[in-house]
Parts: sequence; structure tokens; C-alpha cells
Amino acid sequence: TLIGSATRVDVGRPKAVQWATERDITTLAAPVTLDEPFTVLGIETSCDDTGVGIVRSDGKILGEALSSQAALHEEWGGVVPGIARDAHMEALDCMIELALSRAGLSSVADVDAVAVTVGPGLEICLRVGCETAKQIAKEHGKPFVGVHHLEAHVLMARLACETPPSFPFLTLLVSGGHCQLLLSRALGDHR
Repeated sequence: TLIGSATRVDVGRPKAVQWATERDITTLAAPVTLDEPFTVLGIETSCDDTGVGIVRSDGKILGEALSSQAALHEEWGGVVPGIARDAHMEALDCMIELALSRAGLSSVADVDAVAVTVGPGLEICLRVGCETAKQIAKEHGKPFVGVHHLEAHVLMARLACETPPSFPFLTLLVSGGHCQLLLSRALGDHR
């Protein structure tokens, strides 16, 4: 089942987005009910690194793989979008296989859902991850979940802590060109 719309990307949106009031989150992802514990294949291609993770619903990272593009862009002094896109296309399948292997899974059929960064980020790079994730979800009959890049960074505080902070909490978000101090009040509500 394809859920959400990876074609609706938040590229160019204001940095301090009040997501819950500016758009209905269900336009990006309809509710999915999965039996716990479930596993998610996550794909991240928003800029210059190709990242893949296999995460269980309790927050445990079962396997991960990262392909850095730092050496490719070094001579240019910054990220070249076309080079980044091509590097994602070359690396993504291998990173998916490596993350699955590290998680002890034999194929994508073993995960319960597929998630992918849908923005903000470089559109031509995001497209590589989104199209691959949509294809995998459709081919294997898995739920497809679009993930807001910056909100994912914010929510890592809840995943990484033994005792996750409860809402509301203060977030210092430093991610590329997105540096902000936010009050995280709820899922989708960061001001």
C-alpha cells in the first residue's frame, strides 16, 4: 500500500514551520497501524550522504549504512547537486543491502514499512530516495511513509535518550543551512 505523497516536498518552506497549523500532516502520510514490534527501512538522500537504517518500533537501530560523498565535493568547495544525485543513484542499492545485512535481514520483504526523507533538501537528491522508496514499498506491498527531514532531527532526541523527553521540550537544530531554536510542543508542532 502506498501511503502519503512523496511528490509534495517542503523545499523552500520557512525555517520555523508550524507544521500542524500550516498543513494537515495526513496529506503526507495517512495513519498506518502495524503490530508491535515492527521494523522500518529508512532512506535519507536529502543532500550529499546516502543513509539507510533499519529501525525497530522501540527505537533500536538494527542496522545502518552510510555512503559519504565528502571526497566527491571537496574540490568544488561545496555540494554539487548533479554529482550528489548521481552518487546517490550509484550507492543507494548497496547501502540498502548493507543495512539489511547488518540488521540480520535477508531482504526488504522482512521489514514492515518503508520511510524516506521527502524534504527539505536538494530536490534532485530527494527524488532518488523517494522514487526508490516508493518502488520498494509498491513492489513488496509495504506502507510508505514520507518523513520531514528537520522534524526527524528533532525527534532523534526522543529516540536517542534512555528516558525520552516529554513534550514540550526545547530543540537546538543544527543541520546544514537549517539552524534554529525551536519549542517542540508535539509531533508536527515545532515553533
